[in-house]
Amino acid sequence: MTRHLVVCAKAPLPGQAKTRLTPRLSPEDAASLAQAFLRDVLAVGEAVPECDLTLAYTPRGTRECMAALAGPRWRLRLQRGPDLGQRLSHAFGSLLRTPRDRVVITGSDSPLLTPERLDEAFAALDRADLVIGPCDDGGYYLIGSRTEDGEPFPEGIFAGVRWSTDLAFADTVTNANWLGLSRAVLEGVYDVDDFRSLQRLVDDLRSLPADRAPHTRAELVRQGHLGYHQ
Repeated sequence: MTRHLVVCAKAPLPGQAKTRLTPRLSPEDAASLAQAFLRDVLAVGEAVPECDLTLAYTPRGTRECMAALAGPRWRLRLQRGPDLGQRLSHAFGSLLRTPRDRVVITGSDSPLLTPERLDEAFAALDRADLVIGPCDDGGYYLIGSRTEDGEPFPEGIFAGVRWSTDLAFADTVTNANWLGLSRAVLEGVYDVDDFRSLQRLVDDLRSLPADRAPHTRAELVRQGHLGYHQ
């Protein structure tokens, strides 16, 4: 069995990353947080056993800076497609080559993600065609798939999905039902994409071990959102 983990991420550039955190945060601080989130998610990915690792990045022209963040274990691919559905379809289609392939895709907005959750997602694909991890805002932080022998990835899974709304998860599940795909649903988490969810992250980190999300924790301390003693 070949496990492929894909992390989809936008380069953490000021003015382009985590823009919903501004103007409460400066563009530079928002970008620094995005970088910290990404570094923590990449570290989590590296802790998943026997996994082929891919960082799918955007925009074009940022490969060098993303390679420096990712390190040598990660293969880099430029995201392809005008919308999220097409970018996900391309990532799945390029990696699902045999029935032994398992592909799990996640983003970089959930710095509290754990290796155990990713391992659970791969294990779920032994019994289901699709695994999905919902967010409490109606989207999802993870999706994984397998295919039958000789069958291409069912791109219809993303047809008409209303991305960036509270209906993205429901639309994807509806498509899976229509296509006759069995599915497993993981425990939900939250993405950190606005100041309210950032405060939730700060509150959670206060009660978690000091080694959880270390890059994010250090950046929040540097910015004054989290005390050194917490």
